[in-house]
Amino acid sequence: MIKFLKKNIIIIAMLMISGITLAFAPGKKSDNEKSTSETPVSVMITEDNRLNLVMDSFNTVRFTDVEIPQEEEKETAVSEEQTVEETETPVEEETQKAAAPSYVIPCTDEDYNNFLRIVEAEATGGDVMSKIMVADVIINRVRSSRFPNTITEVIFQGNGEQFQPVADGRFYSVCVTNGTVEAVQRALYGEDYSMGALFFASNYSVNAGAWHVSALTRLFEYGGHVYFTF
Repeated sequence: MIKFLKKNIIIIAMLMISGITLAFAPGKKSDNEKSTSETPVSVMITEDNRLNLVMDSFNTVRFTDVEIPQEEEKETAVSEEQTVEETETPVEEETQKAAAPSYVIPCTDEDYNNFLRIVEAEATGGDVMSKIMVADVIINRVRSSRFPNTITEVIFQGNGEQFQPVADGRFYSVCVTNGTVEAVQRALYGEDYSMGALFFASNYSVNAGAWHVSALTRLFEYGGHVYFTF
């Protein structure tokens, strides 16, 4: 359609430029009107008018020819961008979920609260590293076939005789500090410096001849505790 319009406009323009005058011829007159002299009505197009008409015609076609495809391309680009965004969003969400860390052992709310208390009671006043090591021993026991398989059961094994703070009641009265919370969290997420230790005892009890010395394998000493395994 656009090519057809351009072709006709070019023809008209050529006629205008060549100086052809467009005139409207009068219709057939009656006998009464023949005597009356009338001048044929004509429309003269000057050179300036011809140029303006040609320019207006080309502008109209050029506007129609260019603007419509631009709108279509713009809408297509927007549609493609929306499709890409809708496709990428679920992938990003799945990646975030897959990257979320998890505890190295099961831990219920009860386990977590008891874990905080036993670490606070056993390493009162110690630095974060010493508290992580105490927590690691609890985790190692949960993983070992020689001990119960939950944190709470490990802490209260043998009526609480495994850990002195449970036996003497300090376990129930301690105030958990931020350092203990940090240490327990880091241990639960896998931070381990224990070398596989399953036991620990205070320096003074070891020096006093505790059974750990003769029955277990000594691993290392840190923060007022000596660590052992079978």
